[in-house]
Amino acid sequence: MERCSNYQKGSSSFLHFFVSGVEEDGQPGIQWDGTYIAMQETGVRRKSPLNIYQVQISGSTGVLVDTLTLTNRSNNSPFRGAQFWIGNGTLVSPEAPNKNVGLWHYPEGGKAYRTIKVNEGGGDLMAVTVSLAPKR
Repeated sequence: MERCSNYQKGSSSFLHFFVSGVEEDGQPGIQWDGTYIAMQETGVRRKSPLNIYQVQISGSTGVLVDTLTLTNRSNNSPFRGAQFWIGNGTLVSPEAPNKNVGLWHYPEGGKAYRTIKVNEGGGDLMAVTVSLAPKR
């Protein structure tokens, strides 16, 4: 699997890297977790539950370090190819097909510890981000 990432802090170019041990046929959500690059499993052939791959980069090679499994209340995987968010020990991602947003303990994974209901209507959720309030 080949992926691009602006890996080095302050870099003005992207690094192409290859990850062995991961079979993908879609574009994953990708997020830096402070230690590893976290990549969300994607692809039309994928079935639930969903995996998040933790990848360590060395040169132009990504090494699979760990695989986390995420499930939601209906034991279906979150939306394939969705962009997720990681921070403060929580992973936030859209869930499919119920158009909710799930919260998982990170890096533990497992079952969502909270589900946020989203109003019906509109298309599928494709991405989430979180803005934390400033500390006082």
